Amino acid sequence: MDKTPEQLEAERVAKEAADKAAAEAEVLAAEKAKEEEARKAAVLAALSPEAKALIDAQVAESVKQLKANLDNAYAARDAAQLEAKKAADEKRAAEIQRLTDEGKHKEAYEIQLKQERQANDELKRKNVELTRDVEVRSALKDFNFRNADASEIGFKEIVAHLVQNDKGQWVHKSGTAIRDFAQAFYKDPNKSFLFKAPENNGSGFNQNGSSVNNNTGSLFKMSQADVLAGVAAGTIGRKQ
Repeated sequence: MDKTPEQLEAERVAKEAADKAAAEAEVLAAEKAKEEEARKAAVLAALSPEAKALIDAQVAESVKQLKANLDNAYAARDAAQLEAKKAADEKRAAEIQRLTDEGKHKEAYEIQLKQERQANDELKRKNVELTRDVEVRSALKDFNFRNADASEIGFKEIVAHLVQNDKGQWVHKSGTAIRDFAQAFYKDPNKSFLFKAPENNGSGFNQNGSSVNNNTGSLFKMSQADVLAGVAAGTIGRKQ
């Protein structure tokens, strides 16, 4: 059923109102973001060099621990996969031997041929993944990571979200190119603790003025007001 002129006009007016509201919300969000950056800059200005060094030390230790946790997780995964492969190989070898003993040479040969094909497929997969890894490393090379541990964390987190598209290209699960995904990763406030901050911004904040992850250390569980109060009282920025 066709809409009446009145209905069409009502829809047009509603759309204009929605567009205007969205534009106003975007402007308001941008203004609040600027205010937040200014507030964070004020906090950093109040911090002593000792306090900033303490923050850097805490973040570096947290990054080191996170890297160790990731390494342990990957090691456990690799060990489980290796054990599963060993069990599968032993089962396959026993089956081939059984068929051979029974004189079923054709069936035994077919299993061996399938095994060789799987080995070739695995080699191809590793070569493809090597190409992926080179592309990811290239996308990350211009980012100023806090240290080698942080760089490896960033690399592994990005790789974990990549898939191959129908053209065989490695992309993010959403279809985003690796370099674009790496940029988004770099700008993510929750990842800022992995990167060094520009010297004129002070420690603990990334290029966009985003604070480090609240879970990276005990100091980061404090509010900005508590940090400032601690600086003023002398309880932050000196060894207890």
